[in-house]
Amino acid sequence: MIVAPKNFRDEEYFIPKSIFEKNEFEITTASLNTIKAEGKFGRNAKIDIDISKINERNFDGIVFIGGLGATIYQNNSVINKIIYDFSNKNKLVAAICIAPTILAYSGILSGKNATVWNGDNKQEILFKEKSVNYQKEKDVVVAENFITANGPNAAEKFANEIVNFFKKIKKNN
Repeated sequence: MIVAPKNFRDEEYFIPKSIFEKNEFEITTASLNTIKAEGKFGRNAKIDIDISKINERNFDGIVFIGGLGATIYQNNSVINKIIYDFSNKNKLVAAICIAPTILAYSGILSGKNATVWNGDNKQEILFKEKSVNYQKEKDVVVAENFITANGPNAAEKFANEIVNFFKKIKKNN
């Protein structure tokens, strides 16, 4: 799970994390240049590794947590490499709230269905510019190994779709 050092959405991190733990996922939390990330509403996340240490060989997927702080990862070359490394191995790449813009900026969502928080309408414009098929009416969108969600109210559904993604993989192996 990748969070911003400051202003990540608490519920978009803690609700999925709780669901993942209940499903016995091993979770590593990453961020940029910090050991403790601060949520918008005051909760803190303990950071296990810096984003520069993420290697797709060590993880089954990545989950980008939203909140306005997440915009620091837009157009970030380290993050873009991580996204492409996971995508090229058909591993999970998920993002909630404003975080799908990180995927859009990387170009990885071009031609794919996705959703995003669009409170100021800028994200819909970005998706159009990046050739992303914006699914405005959907809280959560699954497109191959990409899962996107539009905000904190979708956190539980988002997490459950991620759990289902891994259950399908396990069933097929």
